[in-house]
Amino acid sequence: MAATATGGRIVPNAQAITEWYSKIDGTIEACGQASVAMALHALNPKKFPATAAFVTQLATETTNARQTTDWPHASTSARNLQWLFKQQGYSATIHYAGDWGTTIKAFSGVKPLCVGVSNATAFGGHDAHVNGHWICIFGVDPRGVFIVGDPNTSEATSGAFVFYTPAQLQAAEIFAVLVPNQDPLASIPLIGGPLDSLISPVNQTLLHVNGFSDIVGAIAADERISQPSLSSLLDLPGWIFSNMRAWLIRAIVIGVGLLLILAVLIQTIKQVDPEFWQTISTPASGGGPQLAQALSSAAPGAGAAGAAGSAGIPLELAALA
Repeated sequence: MAATATGGRIVPNAQAITEWYSKIDGTIEACGQASVAMALHALNPKKFPATAAFVTQLATETTNARQTTDWPHASTSARNLQWLFKQQGYSATIHYAGDWGTTIKAFSGVKPLCVGVSNATAFGGHDAHVNGHWICIFGVDPRGVFIVGDPNTSEATSGAFVFYTPAQLQAAEIFAVLVPNQDPLASIPLIGGPLDSLISPVNQTLLHVNGFSDIVGAIAADERISQPSLSSLLDLPGWIFSNMRAWLIRAIVIGVGLLLILAVLIQTIKQVDPEFWQTISTPASGGGPQLAQALSSAAPGAGAAGAAGSAGIPLELAALA
């Protein structure tokens, strides 16, 4: 996450890309591909350029897919774009209309969000006569207005943003939001990939749990450096400290998950093999049942008095009983 000059937040490497030079079947309808291109560039600018040529490449993949699948002409669904992300090596989670507000609140300015709307006329300008449309939300300014890459605007031809209010998004009738599944930890060499595979599903699941959406946002927003450049080992403590709350929340979430798994495993063993569970759970020494039994059988008389002694009753009193 990066702060804007006026105190809002915006994802690093944000840049709008136009769809005007990347026609599909001779028609300007590459808004979905342009939104994916914007998101991919923000995630990895070295691999994915912010150019019309890249949008054209994605549009070409779309055209080829339409020739071999039932992808309808002049229509781009959330699943179509999810497929397009996958072709570039990324997964993306689809959040449909019911929870778009929660999703955008948690991730705007943290991850690039591909947002599909059914009534783009609410945006005005070049979108005044457009219905179905895709944009990319990069962040939010201090007023709560969203920083957007809209591929069907003149601003996008120069990489510039437009600004849409929450009321405009509401009027535009959002039908889906795509969130790329890449935790900032994924940039760590060797262990980043496995960590991302573990953390991202946890984040996405908690997003749907009442009361946890703000925590998910905190996890992501606390990642001050999404791709650390450690010039020396001396930089490592500072990077870890700057992300401490995010690390702590992750540790708690994963810890609770592991405890639940352990509890289920123990319960399963108890039910499937009670004798084995009795064996591993009964102490072999140190005052447990086995030791008590041994003392009882070894006590003088090995009878009632011996048993009483092993139970902690003075032998003299047991003899009088």
